[in-house]
Amino acid sequence: MLKCILAEFMKVKRKKFVLGTLLAAWILPVPLTIIVVKAKLSFDILFMFAIEFGFFLILPIVLGIIASSSINVEYDNQTFKNMLSISISKGMMLWAKIIFLIFMSFLYGIGAMVSVIIGGVVLGDYASVLSKLGMAVLLSFMVALSILPVYIVTVLAAKKHIIPTVFTIAYTIVCFISSLKLVRLPLPLTTVFRWALPHISNNSRFINTAGNGRISEWIVTLPYCIGTIVLMSVVSIGLTTVILNNREV
Repeated sequence: MLKCILAEFMKVKRKKFVLGTLLAAWILPVPLTIIVVKAKLSFDILFMFAIEFGFFLILPIVLGIIASSSINVEYDNQTFKNMLSISISKGMMLWAKIIFLIFMSFLYGIGAMVSVIIGGVVLGDYASVLSKLGMAVLLSFMVALSILPVYIVTVLAAKKHIIPTVFTIAYTIVCFISSLKLVRLPLPLTTVFRWALPHISNNSRFINTAGNGRISEWIVTLPYCIGTIVLMSVVSIGLTTVILNNREV
């Protein structure tokens, strides 16, 4: 397993897209900082913007493309056969790719938060940095698990690169828009947003007021959020493994 994980890290050196998207993610808070400074808003607002757009719009698309490309490259280079010849199962390869995906999500989250903190220094306001960093790390993990259905689409589409990419973009946009419109979609990414909203917003008093019952009712608890993510992760990993094991390489 360790060798499979290390192999995934070696492959990323040849993927300029992955490195480029990570760099873009780290730069994202810069224009947000400029907007917040000009509007004379607070560090909490900068953090909220960075989470909403960075973690729930950009990060899922980046992770989805990384996930699909990590499977497709095995088909393109016909390395599945080589790996199987040395007694490495498809399930083990899949787990290595999932662990790598989670690590990349952590790298994104921490890098983005460093940029946000720098923006806070510019604003002269960087309160509760450790709690915000902890929230970013937790959300990085949750978002990575929420994108696992992409693996199912990728192995079903086998070598058709455009299909999982379109699915990733569509899935992310649907979840993002439904979250903004307070739609109760039973999708993991939307569920994460429904739990995270009061924790990333500096206006929790507004969310909890009686006049905004629709918002408070839309928000879910942490156990509900974890349950949804775990259920979808188990289904996604299980189906992907079954499809891989029954598909010729």
